[in-house]
Amino acid sequence: MSFPTAAELADFQGLIPWLAEGAWKTDFEPKALIRDHGIRVASMVLKEECPEIEEFDDSCEFLIDAQVKGSAPRPYRTRLYFFSDYDSQARTMGIELETECTCFQGVGCQHAVAVLENLKAIATAAPQVPARQVNAALAAWLRNITEAQSLKPAARKTVTPYNKFLAYCIEPHVDRYAHNKEHLLFTPRLGNHHKTGFYIESTAAVADPSRPTKYMAAEDTLSHLLAPLQ
Repeated sequence: MSFPTAAELADFQGLIPWLAEGAWKTDFEPKALIRDHGIRVASMVLKEECPEIEEFDDSCEFLIDAQVKGSAPRPYRTRLYFFSDYDSQARTMGIELETECTCFQGVGCQHAVAVLENLKAIATAAPQVPARQVNAALAAWLRNITEAQSLKPAARKTVTPYNKFLAYCIEPHVDRYAHNKEHLLFTPRLGNHHKTGFYIESTAAVADPSRPTKYMAAEDTLSHLLAPLQ
């Protein structure tokens, strides 16, 4: 028997919690969700290359191709197509599901539910993925910035009100060439002080330490920050 691993499922953003929380159940009629102990999933294969299907407007991100034993002498072929559904307002990636089966019902059947239940079992049995380790050089760089910010006022350059400054922004970005996965990107932008605080401009800032601009402070040139790393 062949089944996808939890690591393979985790490669697709949001899939593990989507399976574990049972969000997919809203795609089925109540009678399809009634467990039939005579239905058994014989095999499941995760495929990242999906065939083009005329009924679907968008290309699927991946599919699960399964063999499911039911009431017929031969197993049914059950396919689950997964689509990414990006919510631009919430900036979150959702999942849409389409199913097809060689059984008499064709779509939204108990065989598809059985496959999803098996995927849920794999997802919930997987150990929690540890938080990503921060690169040592990056951690030292961030630590030095924190230390520089804690200097006494007398040792720091006085900032004139309304001056521009270099803002370090970590922003979400949807990569259309990588299955619409959302990544966090580091982007330098130009900030502006005003009487009640500051605001960040939408355009990216020029931040070349070798040719620092007027709005780059000593902390932005990196020379004194990178010295401990050498």
